[in-house]
Amino acid sequence: MARRLLLLALSLLSGFAWRPTGPSRRLPPLRATPPGVDDARHRSLVRQTQDALRAEPGPERDQLIRRALNCGLRMRDPYSLTIYSNFLLPCNTKLKKKEYHALLNLCATPELAEVGKRILNDMVSAGHRLDEPSFLFFVRTSARMGNPLEAFGVVNRMSEGNVTIRLRTYKPILEELELIGDFDNYCRVWDHMETSSGVAAGEEQVAQALRMIRDFGLWEPRHADWLEEKLGDFSRRHLSLGNDTLALLAEAVANPGPKPLDPNPKSKKLEPGPSEPEPEPKTRLKGRAVGFEPDPNEHECPVCGAEIPRRRLGAAERDDLVQGLFGIAEETDREAGIQNLRFFQGWIGKHTTPERGGPYDVIIDAANVAYTRPLLPPATINNTMVAPPLAFKFTQIQAVVDWCKGAGLRPLVVLSAKYGEETFTTGVLKRGGSSARRARLASKQNLQRLTKPDKAILKKWEEDDILFRVNRGGNDDWYWILAAVSQSDGHDTLFISNDQMRDHRLRLMHARAFARWQANTQIAYNFQMTGDGEETELSIFEPPVWSREIHQTGPRRWHIPGPGDEWACVELPVREGEEA
Repeated sequence: MARRLLLLALSLLSGFAWRPTGPSRRLPPLRATPPGVDDARHRSLVRQTQDALRAEPGPERDQLIRRALNCGLRMRDPYSLTIYSNFLLPCNTKLKKKEYHALLNLCATPELAEVGKRILNDMVSAGHRLDEPSFLFFVRTSARMGNPLEAFGVVNRMSEGNVTIRLRTYKPILEELELIGDFDNYCRVWDHMETSSGVAAGEEQVAQALRMIRDFGLWEPRHADWLEEKLGDFSRRHLSLGNDTLALLAEAVANPGPKPLDPNPKSKKLEPGPSEPEPEPKTRLKGRAVGFEPDPNEHECPVCGAEIPRRRLGAAERDDLVQGLFGIAEETDREAGIQNLRFFQGWIGKHTTPERGGPYDVIIDAANVAYTRPLLPPATINNTMVAPPLAFKFTQIQAVVDWCKGAGLRPLVVLSAKYGEETFTTGVLKRGGSSARRARLASKQNLQRLTKPDKAILKKWEEDDILFRVNRGGNDDWYWILAAVSQSDGHDTLFISNDQMRDHRLRLMHARAFARWQANTQIAYNFQMTGDGEETELSIFEPPVWSREIHQTGPRRWHIPGPGDEWACVELPVREGEEA
């Protein structure tokens, strides 16, 4: 019943009466224009199809033809449509749903719309249930034929039929509305996307809106209010904008005046209807976007003087990161991983009481610090001095501990238990991969003995209650991340590491919260060799006093970071006399 209702709704919206009519082999063969004859991959596909057709009729021949079809679908070659209609349909071959969807993707053009309708009919006859990729064909075709509102009608019926809708379904509609400059309906589709389908807009959609505002001079108060609302929504999911989007924003703000109307009616945006109020008289608008690089030690914007705050993780965000970390431990190390992390949580609780010295202020990623190679002195880079071999240096960890104590901060050294043994291997031996790769990595490892000074350092850490040993085989990253995230005593616990964690699974699971936590709490460092190379000096780079994310610092005023060090101080256009 649900299928018939969806098909009926689709036939009403697309303007043709369409019913499942049985196998499409009774219809005329489908034709598609192949790519140019100079396309080597296309010629290879044709030869593969011809070789399959020379085989004796039977299951093996059908399998070869189907293999050629899938090869063409992977290349998105329209010749796949000819293979399907001429050589598979006569045999009443039923395809997988993903194969039908791939064929429909090839038909999302006005020229092949009728072909796509027949393939969709075949899909229904084969017993497949229609879902979002099935309707995507109609949305794309309607939009590319210059009917974005008809495509939006299909999306409305999909929403009413409880079909899951993704961003890719809305994109062709938004792109066509941008092309014709229909900003009011663009806002309407965007709002439907977020409220009815729960689909979050990305930076691409922000850029589209800015291009329309720039090209059509759409700085009426309602449009500015809408843009500000969407920037606020975007800032709750993302921390920055790309350089191209920032440039679009600067261009749109720099020239906010109304543009002259095109005398060609087809290129105009929608005219106000009879029931709509007359447009307000145009007055001069004021706005600006200025690039700057903020001082990491100053809250104040050097352009406008507004305060750029630091935003700490909320309780819910901290809990999400902690639960995500436990989830990773459960998948990787099963029950043992969770038990060890829970033991560590209890250990932190016992060792952060007022009698023990209170909470830890800085968590030290000991392996990252100890394995860091010192930088060569600038004056000796071209000389014979070379960097020392890879070794685990307790003295480098001690230098970081000394810096923490000098700054009045209580550190916690998170150290793998193997580095407390009399003899241990240095380097990282990654699991998995080919035997040759494992052998190559193993060849780079060395044995290192624990010296008397190393033992004295370990003993001192234990006496000061600033050492936690991770069980051998455990992932020490889990422990220092958990210690840095879970302590929420009114201030952010810092951590010292040069690990950027770009591919960390926790970042992939909770991208925004992880990025905010890392940017606000990570302390970077380096070691510089001095003189003859016997001594090293520690340099510390603390996080800035502000959060590197999008801030709304007042009505119509925004501070937006880009991918690098540069920010933009943006004042959205307002009418003269209005407060910004």
